[in-house]
Amino acid sequence: MQGLPNIEYIGGLTFDESNELVGRASIVLNTSKYEGFPNTFIQAWMRETPTVSLNIDPDDVVKKNKLGFHSRSFEHMVKDTQFLIANKEAREEMGRNARRYAEKNHDISEIARSYDALFSRLLNE
Repeated sequence: MQGLPNIEYIGGLTFDESNELVGRASIVLNTSKYEGFPNTFIQAWMRETPTVSLNIDPDDVVKKNKLGFHSRSFEHMVKDTQFLIANKEAREEMGRNARRYAEKNHDISEIARSYDALFSRLLNE
């Protein structure tokens, strides 16, 4: 990466440091080929940062909930990214959608309540 003017290698970060960095980002790009459900997606969505993903969209949540784009090709990823850079309103709307989705589906207090209900039900059976 040395000598590339548009790339900065940051190195290891704490969770709080990475959270702050993601919160300052306009878009999170994911170029992974295979991954389960990327925690970086959730981290970005909690910070109202839309996602542009080359290959991964578990259960089509990005597409269905308008949290960004699932591009499927490099050329389309470039176009999707350029669209979001040029369209602040669309980017912010997707960011708001992302935050709502993350709070509803990935908030720790909601997940804890679900686990509590499940364990209570199992113990009472």
